[in-house]
Order: sequence, then structure tokens, then C-alpha cells
Amino acid sequence: MIIEKLISDELNIENKKVVNTTGLLKDGNTIPFISRYRKEITGNMQETEIREIAERLKYYEELQNRKKYILKTIKNQGKLTNKLKEKIRNCYEKNELEDLYLPYKPKKRTKAEIAKENGFEPLAKIIYRQKEYEKNKNETIFRFKNEDESIVKKDEIIKQVRYILASYINDNHEVRKKLRKLYDLTGVISTKEKKIENDEKGIYRDYYDYKEKINTIKSHRLLAINRAENEKIIKVNLEVDEDEAIDIIKKIIIKNKKHIFHQEMLDAIELAYFGYLHSSLENEIRNKYTEIAESTAIDVFEKNLESLLLSPPASDKNIIGVDPGLRTGSKAAIIDKRGNYLDHFVIDSMNESKFEGNVKIFLNNIEKHNIDIIAIGNGKGSNDIVQIIKSVKSKLQKSKKIDMVVVNESGASIYSASDTAVKEFPDLDVTIRGAISIARRVHDPLSEFVKIDPKSLGIGQYQHDVDQKELQRRLNVVVSSVVNRVGVDINSSSEHLLSYVSGISDNLAEKIINYRNKNTEIKNREELKNVKGIGPKTYKQCSGFIRIRNGDNILDNTAIHPENYKIVEKILKENCVSKKELLEDKNIVKKIDFDKYKKNVGEYTIEDIKKELKKPGRDIRDDFEPVPYSDKIESIDDLKTNMVIAGTITNITNFGLFIDLGIGVNGLCHISQTIDKYVEDLSDYFSVGEWHYFKVLEIDSKRERISLALDTKNKNDS
Repeated sequence: MIIEKLISDELNIENKKVVNTTGLLKDGNTIPFISRYRKEITGNMQETEIREIAERLKYYEELQNRKKYILKTIKNQGKLTNKLKEKIRNCYEKNELEDLYLPYKPKKRTKAEIAKENGFEPLAKIIYRQKEYEKNKNETIFRFKNEDESIVKKDEIIKQVRYILASYINDNHEVRKKLRKLYDLTGVISTKEKKIENDEKGIYRDYYDYKEKINTIKSHRLLAINRAENEKIIKVNLEVDEDEAIDIIKKIIIKNKKHIFHQEMLDAIELAYFGYLHSSLENEIRNKYTEIAESTAIDVFEKNLESLLLSPPASDKNIIGVDPGLRTGSKAAIIDKRGNYLDHFVIDSMNESKFEGNVKIFLNNIEKHNIDIIAIGNGKGSNDIVQIIKSVKSKLQKSKKIDMVVVNESGASIYSASDTAVKEFPDLDVTIRGAISIARRVHDPLSEFVKIDPKSLGIGQYQHDVDQKELQRRLNVVVSSVVNRVGVDINSSSEHLLSYVSGISDNLAEKIINYRNKNTEIKNREELKNVKGIGPKTYKQCSGFIRIRNGDNILDNTAIHPENYKIVEKILKENCVSKKELLEDKNIVKKIDFDKYKKNVGEYTIEDIKKELKKPGRDIRDDFEPVPYSDKIESIDDLKTNMVIAGTITNITNFGLFIDLGIGVNGLCHISQTIDKYVEDLSDYFSVGEWHYFKVLEIDSKRERISLALDTKNKNDS
């Protein structure tokens, strides 16, 4: 229970909640399942809190395993005292644990180890203890000369002893602990130019000669410094007051200033500090704050990805997706209301003489397939497609309403050549697959984006400078969280999407898809038990997140867990409400007194049931709303300062918002031009994929740069 108490104190969460949650985690329950279906046990904790508990639990479990290894190693050396054992058992910080282990850790053949092999450790111990009363310094030194290795001179002997003394000081737990605190609180990151010729564009000129305290530096600055250092443009050091550092060591190590070997101790302290401790602690503290900076950068990526995955879907719409092309023409793919591929065509959008012909091709396909939306990838050549579609809309006028959407096509080409895409469309050209992906990004962003490596979506900052394993782990967590919050339609889901459902592995997802294909469709959640590999435990974890539209049981299309079906049926029966009436009369649920059923399943669960029965099959995502791009703005040349135009947020960084204006060139709205107050985190106010009105501040046509400001008068707060 010590670990639970530590987690409770660290996260400021009631101890009982932590104990209950860790118990659920240890029993193999997934975080989405605990968050959604065990609210009575956790006290209705948020998923983020449960995830924090899970991460701290993992930290302490790893620490406990490391302790066992260290205790066993030291015991095998015959050096494990009761005092040391107690210190190790009561240590709950990884750095401090490694400090305790350092004197006993098997080392490479260092100068200190060689000196010990040559017989100089007894003299080193005499000097280090500073207790023995030695009358004659030289006599004491020469007692330990080594004739075999020709180490017989006084200076040579002292040099060997100094290596051993320095290793003792370097391994001293108290020394490292106190110095670590000094470096952490006062360390200054300092940079100097090294090879500025490597920085042709002057990207890092701010860091050619720069200083800032490491515990206050902004994450994006530290990551920029690290990148510049890796590119050998600058040299980087962590500076501290060296005199203060030496004084700290002296206070711990020096026991007797009158000892005849006092000067040798002082020399050993200098060697230990400048030879070992400084570089070790510099690396440790820099790594600590780099990890924090990387975590902050990943935070931004996580929030952007979550917003993107939760983008409103254009469900039940027929869509044409267009992948703009230059040399080989633009590819257009058509999908139906369920997202199924229907047909494709190719147009030469770069040839002006074919403009009217291209318009006619679109008009014919719009009529043939009853198209509702045309989605255009925002790559090179997109502006030409935009002009064609504007002409199409003009010709249709009121006879048919068509919405035009400009889509961020980042990652589409990577997906179209992936194994997933080949498996989906083995007979289609890679460019047609890309056009399908663009259409599906509008139809159901979540289902499409999960197929693509998030790092390819163009929504991160410094994503290549952070720990790639940690980035991938945390982005997978985001995808899993969103997928389970939204739920998955089992009869239309891809294998890839299904693999993110709570309790379902890649292998199990494949088996479910094979079962579905063999049986045409899955008609109820209970049927999942027929799939080999789905036992009671897996069924419990996954079933609540599976949705079955138009199935045997209306409850199967809700987030109500099958374990609660009996209480739901009891509620409906006692209130004379049929499942069919739930669909036909949205107000019928208001007549039910749900409070009297709280004793059956708990307050939080009954509230969730009530919410689901009010809107069976509801989608937690907002309704799709097309961006009202101006028909008069066709390119960057049509923009003028102070003009107000609509734009979609494609990326959120620490310094501003990147905005798609529907003209093939993105604008930047600096953080200072967003809202009229101090903003720490733009993600608290904005989301990737939402649109707002922006005022044009500056236009640089040559460099294709557009500076924007949020137009608060026309701000879209939907």
C-alpha cells in the first residue's frame, strides 16, 4: 500500500480511489473500460487521471524490480549490510536508487580499478578515512610502492591513489544528491557558435551566443538548441558556480583538515568534480529537462491528434475526393454514404483549354452519383481544382447544393502505398487510393486517420527531435482513447480501426473481420462470443465499445454495456416503454424516474444509461459543417490587408495557429494575435479542424507567407 500512498500524494488524488484503480489495473482491465464502466469503483475519475495512475504504477513496479536486482547483486558480492538494505528498500526515486548502487555496480577497467589491482587501495582508504594518525607522510606513501609495475616514486603513487579517491567521491550518494540539487536549481544552459556555416538560412541565429536557466527555459527553445547542437552549429554547456559545487563536496567529504593527507583529499575532490561529477550531472540534468521539453512537445501533438480524430464526420454523404496532380493529372475517387469506393476518373487540371471539359466531367459524376461534397487535397495544384469546383457550383446554382472542402492531404501518399491500402484496394492504382483517402477523411475522419502514422499528418512540432518510442506510445494512447470514446461500427469498421478497441488485439481484429465477411454481418454483440479468441474477459472489455447499427437490439448501438442490459430492460418494462418507442419518441425517456434505480447499479452508471437512452446511437462528435470559403479569393494574389476570410486550423504549435485558407497556401496566426489575454496553451481555446474568421495582417507573395489575426467580431464559436 506504500506505492498507492505515494501515487495518491504525487497526483493529489484520494487514496481510496488510487487503491481501487490500481486494483482494477492489476486485474487486467483496460483504461478505457475502467474509465467508462467502473465509475462507481473509481469515484468517476477522468480517463486522464486513471492513465496517470497507471503510468506511476508502472514506474514504481519497474523500480521494485530494479531494487530486487540491485539487492541480489550486492548480496552476491558479500557487501549487503542491513543499513544498506534498508536504504535501498526505502528509496522511491530512480536516480537516488542508482546513486546507492553506484559503488557496487560492476565497472569497466577504469584507472581507479587498475590502481586497486596494483595494490593502492589500502593507502587510499587510509587517506579517505582521515582518521589514522600518520607521523611521516613519505614513509606511509612508500609502504605501498609497487616494484612489479615500476610505480615507486611518490608522485606516481599519489597519482594512482588519487584515481581511487576520486572514484570514492564520485560514488558518494550524498555528494551526488546535493550536487544534483545545485545543478537543477541554478544550472544555466549556455551556447556558443561552432560551425555557423552549417546554418545557411540562419534558423538558429538566436542561439549562437545564448544563456538561460535550464529550469525555466521554454520547451521549444531547448529542443531547438538540442537540434542545433546535433547539427554541430553550436556548442552547448550547462554552467553552475564551480566554487559552490566544490564547497558542497568538501563539506561532505573533508573530515579532518589537519590530516597530513588533507591536500591530497582536496586534489582528489577537484579530480572527482571536473573529471567525473560535472559531466555526469550535466548530462543527467540536461536529459531531465530535455525529457520534459519532449513531453511538452508530445502534449501539443496529442491534443492536435485528438482534435483531428474527433473532427465532425460527413456521414451519410456521397463524396468525391480529389488528389491534385501536375504531370499525370488529378485523380478523383467517389465514395458512397457508407464510405464504400464506387468509381474514379482522371482530369487534366493544369490544361486551361480543358477547363470547361473538366467542369462537365464533374457535373456528370455529381448527377450520376448524387454527390453532396467534393473534398480537395491541399497539395500542389489544389488551387486549379478549387477554380473548377467553383465553376461547377456556379453552374448548378440552386438545382443542387454542393459543399466544397479543402482537406489536409498530409500522409495520404504514405497511406496509399501502405500494406493496409493494398489490402483494401489491391486492384487500384496508388494515386486512386490517395483520392479515396481524401474523400474518407471528410466522410469519417477517425476511421481514415487511424490507418496513417500520426507522425505523417503534419500536426506536430519538433516531432523528429523527441524520443520516437515515447511519441509512438503516447499517440497510440490518444488513438485508442478517441476510438473507444466514439465507439466502432462493427459492420463497417476496418481491421485497423477495430484493433484499437479495448481488449482487441491485431490478431483478434483480423479474426472478427473474417467472421463478419463469412457471415455477411454481425447482428448483435452476443454474436461476438462466436469469434475464436473472444472469451468472457475479452468480451467484457470490448463489447461496450462495439456499435451495431440496425441490429437485433437497439441497445447494441449505444454505449450501454451488456452487463447492464437487464437493469435497462427492467427500467423500460416498469415504465411501459418499448425499445422501438425510444427511437420514435425522443421525449419518452424524460417521463422515467431514473433516480429510484441508482441503488441497482450506482449513480454514475444510471446517469450514463439515461444519457444513452435519450439518444440511442448518438455520435459524440459534432455535426459536419463546411467552411464558408470565399468564391472571390482564388489565390494569394487576391488577398489584401485587413480582409476578413474563413480558414481552418491545420496545426497548433506553441507559437501560433497554422491556417488553411482554401487557396493552396497556409497562413500563420501568431499566438499574440489570437485572443485578448495571456495564452499559455492555445489548445485550451482552439482545436485542429475547426474553422474561424481571420483578418489578413501581412502578405509576402514571394515567400508565400500570410500573417493573420483572429477576427473576434466574426469568430465562429460553434
